[in-house]
Amino acid sequence: MACVLIIDDDEAERSATKIALEANSFEVVAVEDGKSDINAIKDRQFDLVIVDLFMRGMDGLETT
Repeated sequence: MACVLIIDDDEAERSATKIALEANSFEVVAVEDGKSDINAIKDRQFDLVIVDLFMRGMDGLETT
């Protein structure tokens, strides 16, 4: 099963994307900012990362 990391500070967007992916048999980890992403990546490998470019604090480009 493919594992996807979603990084988005908008809770509604993050939740909708997570629900859509899980409905299509993806394993999903969703976090609200780039700093949380750093901790999530340490714990596992992801097949795909979906990043919001415009976030408070650390934007999507800084996250990568």
